[in-house]
Amino acid sequence: SLTANNFTRGNLHIGDGAAIRVDPEGEIVLSAGRQLTVLGTLEAAAGHIALKQTELEGNEHTEITNFDPGRSIFLGANSQLLATGYYRAEPNAQSLRKGEVLDGGSVDITAAKGYLVAQQGSLIDVSGIQTTLDLVGPGSLAATPVASNGGSIRLAAGEGMLLEGRLRGRAGGDHAQGGSLSVALMRTPGKEWSFTNAPIGLGSQRVVTLQAMPTALTAGLVAGAAIDTTTRNGQAQLAQSQVQAGGFANLSLQGQHRIAFADALDLNLTGRLSLLAPNLSAVGSTQTHLAAASTLIGNPNADAQTEILRNDASGGAGALTVNAGLIELVGHSNLQGFGKTNLVSQGDIRTRGVVYDADLDPTGVKNVYRGSLVTGGNLNLAARQIYPTS
Repeated sequence: SLTANNFTRGNLHIGDGAAIRVDPEGEIVLSAGRQLTVLGTLEAAAGHIALKQTELEGNEHTEITNFDPGRSIFLGANSQLLATGYYRAEPNAQSLRKGEVLDGGSVDITAAKGYLVAQQGSLIDVSGIQTTLDLVGPGSLAATPVASNGGSIRLAAGEGMLLEGRLRGRAGGDHAQGGSLSVALMRTPGKEWSFTNAPIGLGSQRVVTLQAMPTALTAGLVAGAAIDTTTRNGQAQLAQSQVQAGGFANLSLQGQHRIAFADALDLNLTGRLSLLAPNLSAVGSTQTHLAAASTLIGNPNADAQTEILRNDASGGAGALTVNAGLIELVGHSNLQGFGKTNLVSQGDIRTRGVVYDADLDPTGVKNVYRGSLVTGGNLNLAARQIYPTS
């Protein structure tokens, strides 16, 4: 691991052409207090790669001079973070192809007090692999392809994200599963910037937007250069094309205030889809179709259930259709901009309340166990069973 945690001078830089490689199933951890830049390669086959920007400490969040619009974790156009699967061979006297095919590893990136920037051309890869082993078949050994599952990528930031690179979590082959991708835009509770005369946009909502194609804003951007707070603070866009090309089975989107859907979307996942925010919103007349084996929609955060975090529900020109074997609705969430919302389950639609401290609840009750899904448009539910959990 490498650490440079000083608040103003804590910079780590992995140069273009440089590489850090560890043994299979090993770990690479880089931590910086200000700027963490990767222009080269980090590789930990079937292992773990973590890039961390330290959280705000003490009263750092109360001083306007501490806010740095250039503070980021920056992945350059030639950077590669590789934690793909690995074949661990088992030596044997018969010279047979024996061993273990390991799943893809994990990559966790957390820009706790700044931005996460992944330039076009950058690559994060946790895909599984496939190799041929000599396995016992009917009456004899047989050359058999064996594939491993994709791993996990978790991307998190407090101020915003520019995600234009390649994300990979493919299954190694048939009978293996794709990996998991998580994108979360949230400030650490209690560590929000809290000074007067803040730059425009700094107090904006944290919004994760799923759209058709990636943005094109990072070309020519230099690590550490100021990012426009007015237009980019509180924004993270993920493209459907990135998810599909990456081969992920599972996708989790989490916005501290909102998840938005833009463009015409038609995303199909073989695993689980999680949409976690107090608000789900349409951008214009988006027609959004989402399908998965199971889907979790709502707001499970016990600290984010008060009405102050939910915008008024409204109808509009957008349409949202979710199709899954199981759909779970959790906590309090509002919908904005959807004239029609269709929740279609081949099995059950299950609702689940969240226990939370309701000091701000108008009933004056200290702790409650509640949830709601509120829309200003039409809501259509189709399932074999629709019921609350007990």
